[in-house]
Amino acid sequence: MGSKLMLSLDSPVVFFDIFDTLVTRACGSPQSVFEYVEQRAVDEGLAAWGFAAKRLDAEKESIEAVGAGKMRLEDIYLRLERGFSREVAKQLMDYELQAEIDFCIPVPSGIDLFNHCVQSCKLVVLASDMYLSKEAIEKILANCGIEGYSKLYVSCEYGETKRNGSLFKLAMVDLNVQAGDITHLGDDLFSDYLSPRKLGLNATLLRFGKPISPLRVFVDRMARNIFPSQKTKCFANRYETVNPSVCYKVGYSILGPILAKFCEWIHERKEDEGIDKLFFVARDGYLMKRFYEILYSDEQCEYLLASRRSTTVPLLWLNEGLEGFVGTAGLGYEMQLSELLTRLGLDGDEAEELSLKYGFVPSDRLRVDDLARNEKFASLFGDVAPAVKKNSRLEFEAMGAYFKSAFKGCRVVGFVDLGWRGSIQHALETAFVELGMDIAVKGFYLGVSPKSRWVDRQDMRGFLFSKGKEERAASDEEWFNALVEAFFVAPHGSARRYRLDDSNRATIDFESYEADGENVSSPLFAVQDAALEFASDYKTRNWSRYNFIDIMDAAKALYSLGLKPSREEADVLGDCVFAYQEILPLAKPSRTLFHYLINPRDLVSEMSVCYWKPAFLNRLLKLPINYWRILKTAKRLFRGNNG
Repeated sequence: MGSKLMLSLDSPVVFFDIFDTLVTRACGSPQSVFEYVEQRAVDEGLAAWGFAAKRLDAEKESIEAVGAGKMRLEDIYLRLERGFSREVAKQLMDYELQAEIDFCIPVPSGIDLFNHCVQSCKLVVLASDMYLSKEAIEKILANCGIEGYSKLYVSCEYGETKRNGSLFKLAMVDLNVQAGDITHLGDDLFSDYLSPRKLGLNATLLRFGKPISPLRVFVDRMARNIFPSQKTKCFANRYETVNPSVCYKVGYSILGPILAKFCEWIHERKEDEGIDKLFFVARDGYLMKRFYEILYSDEQCEYLLASRRSTTVPLLWLNEGLEGFVGTAGLGYEMQLSELLTRLGLDGDEAEELSLKYGFVPSDRLRVDDLARNEKFASLFGDVAPAVKKNSRLEFEAMGAYFKSAFKGCRVVGFVDLGWRGSIQHALETAFVELGMDIAVKGFYLGVSPKSRWVDRQDMRGFLFSKGKEERAASDEEWFNALVEAFFVAPHGSARRYRLDDSNRATIDFESYEADGENVSSPLFAVQDAALEFASDYKTRNWSRYNFIDIMDAAKALYSLGLKPSREEADVLGDCVFAYQEILPLAKPSRTLFHYLINPRDLVSEMSVCYWKPAFLNRLLKLPINYWRILKTAKRLFRGNNG
């Protein structure tokens, strides 16, 4: 943080404001705290409907009755007893005090400055215009790791305020210091800047611990009055104070809250449905498992090393023929030839030789519904079918050894994955039947495609969307599906195949990690780190008791990112690589706009394989328009013109 400010603090005495200078409410304003208190109280059976609004009114009445400087929390709740019983009011006050402790988080840059002053042997004093007692504020400070200050002055303890200057005067007399020896640091234009300067103190305005000009504070204050903020409760204060980067914002305020509710949803069903153990499926389950174990550290979970290729190739021998391959392998609408050969268990040089032999190149894209009518592919398939069947049986034996070891002692398991069609779960259940393993599988997904061929055949549930649940959201998510999957990348390659070692124990071959030796995926891991930090705060600060996460708000923020990314979001995340059938950046134009205007076929070709099209156009055209709407309309017109 501003080393210049640190160096300029020549005053032997430094006063610090507290709220939004050293600590801030992660949920935003005090009004948000009241809303969460109301929600908690109602959830716990208290007759507290309407508390948040009444709490605001009671504070206004208390200011008029006793004055802002003398007002205590008890004065506010004395007036609330007219709307609630004395017992309920007392319980609500206790909840509010606890909520302030739970939701107040440190402001890192402000605390850096505070620690610098303490370590420089300055006399460090804290001063706040606040209705909370000195004892309550001391608990908040201790919970945020703030210690080493010499004295704490709270307006309600003395009946004096910073705003009118009387609290500063009292502190100067009490400490026997002169105004010119003091520098005061805080965020309020009047209480922390104009008032102390009027008394001769040095004063500097800070916003979340960082210097800001008085003019900027004044302009921002006027703007808030004219244009009230529509910001959702997505923990803006947290990422603004800790790290204002795109990655931290996405991880802490979007992905973190969604995963918290997803994990709670899974946990409730695990408890209610007698599930023996949860299996988080690689690789998407890597982050999910880490997040879940932070929230429920006493539960034993497993990380199941599996992929579409590793679980479907071992089953190909059960359903022979091209139709059997399509039905078993869980193929998409259109596939690259190289991926189709991988799903047959054919790799490397062998796959490349077959491509050339039958007049293909590995990057050729084939419609899955047309494979049986594609003479070249049908001939290729007929040629390799015997070898595919033989290899499939070998891999099935190895997969069976892995599954018998992993699921030993289980009767009902929870299968946790990102989504979307449930092909790995289907392969797992098919293998259990063939292996004689009597295990029921319950699938828990962030989302389930309503178009999945298995959605009605197996127990698979989508948290955000599924068949009959937010189906439009499922359709919209397809526009940024790769971005969501990229957020769940694990620091290892996909499971490729199961093998048996010399002792007949299962081992696993992995694909090479697509981001090895590159920094292109570091933003994704930064997003994950921020999400895990949210999990830690959610657990240690007891945020679950307030039921404050509106999953619809969190989902809207995710969809806004995916469908209408800002230029900064598109730039930061668009360079990250993603691997499905090709290893490509999520949204990175390879040429200039001028080039595409001259060579439109290059643009069409690049857009056809782009994983995150709205961000691609955002980076290319650099205009503040809704690219997703344009893409959606273009897609609809294209389909209309083609039948």
